[in-house]
Amino acid sequence: MYHALLALLQEYGYEAKAQECAINAAEYLIETKRVNLGIEYIYLIRSADKSSEKKDAKSLREELQYGTETKVNEVVLQEMKNNAIKFVEAIEVVLYGNDNDDEETGR
Repeated sequence: MYHALLALLQEYGYEAKAQECAINAAEYLIETKRVNLGIEYIYLIRSADKSSEKKDAKSLREELQYGTETKVNEVVLQEMKNNAIKFVEAIEVVLYGNDNDDEETGR
């Protein structure tokens, strides 16, 4: 999701060196209507679990990457995967349009 955000920002002439900055910049572009994307996609990248121990995707990724835990809740993991797919597909629509057979992108 982070790399999709970076691609979105690049398209609009911005660059971010930190994940939180990229999220905030994309949120700003959405709120100011410069990017035609629903704010719910920012919520997708920020939320990973609807349970009582709510964590955003960035925090969970950092915990899994740098932490010592070797287990993760499979339900949370599947939800994150589904959200990531939905998020990247939405960014692709913003960047390339709705045509799935876009020859310029090679997709």
